Amino acid sequence: MNKIDTSEWKPFEVGKLFDIHPTKAYKMNNAVLMDDGENPVVVNSSYNNGIGGYTSQAVTEEGNRITFSDTTTADAVFYQPKPFVGYPHVQGMYPIGDYADKWTETRLLFFVVAFKKAAVLMGFDYAYKFTREIASEMAVFLPIDSDGEPDWACLGNLRLAKASKSLVDISTWKNFEIGSLFDIVKGTRLTKANMKPGDIRFIGSSAMNNGWTTSIKNDEHLHPANTLTVCYNGSVGETFYQDAPFWASDDVNVLYPKFKMNERIGMFIAPLIRSVGQRYAFVDKWRMEVMEHGEIKLPVDKEGIPDWAYMDSFMSTVLKECESALTSIKEVG
Repeated sequence: MNKIDTSEWKPFEVGKLFDIHPTKAYKMNNAVLMDDGENPVVVNSSYNNGIGGYTSQAVTEEGNRITFSDTTTADAVFYQPKPFVGYPHVQGMYPIGDYADKWTETRLLFFVVAFKKAAVLMGFDYAYKFTREIASEMAVFLPIDSDGEPDWACLGNLRLAKASKSLVDISTWKNFEIGSLFDIVKGTRLTKANMKPGDIRFIGSSAMNNGWTTSIKNDEHLHPANTLTVCYNGSVGETFYQDAPFWASDDVNVLYPKFKMNERIGMFIAPLIRSVGQRYAFVDKWRMEVMEHGEIKLPVDKEGIPDWAYMDSFMSTVLKECESALTSIKEVG
């Protein structure tokens, strides 16, 4: 596959293309705000397009906007196609200047890829904040026409820009308590002083690297592969599918499926649990008894039971699209 020639692309200062300011947020805690209404709430998350839950409160922001978090990592840059509710530390990017009316969905999707790539290379994290001042001063390389202006036709037609995701109709999905789907087991404390170097995964309270924080030799309290891990303290709500045996820290709960789960089904369910857990991120620990009664919405079959086949098929498609997107990014790189 041929690599896209970017040698003649031109840098554009982000602040001259977009006004960046905080999104409007409600002054209420997550448990009250996210009441399973219809309007998405965009939070400080690198997952699920930044959507941490849904609310019945009125939307505060228009759709066709780019958002990013100034308090997490640079991965939390997303295009929001529909109106949404803002959140503390979530910045909105609002087109300005001569190009204000040029930004269609596909062009913004293209810009998100270029902008996110530039931001990730700068190494922003929880300590080195991705502030709106820094974002405004950044330069993003874009294709240009013969006059040195952004090539809007190219921005709209390049395969890289075609990263939009079709919205899934969840109106027929049903709520299921997490405890009805999984047995929940608390992880086991292991201090650094007692860790022995090895090749067994140690899953801690981290939002990065699938929760895998180090490797150990200790094997007294291992959990099997094909389970989910959920942080209930620290990075509250972070949920990952584990494909190898591991030791879970005492800040992590391990979810053993009561149904026949594979990797694709596990990856489908993980972000749904994560979105529920993030309601507790700044309020309280997500205690086991609360987690058991937490509800996630799943697709169902004609009998009203979870449609595992659909979840499996859906994630297979998503994984193929991700592979294609990575190929496209490498072409531009």
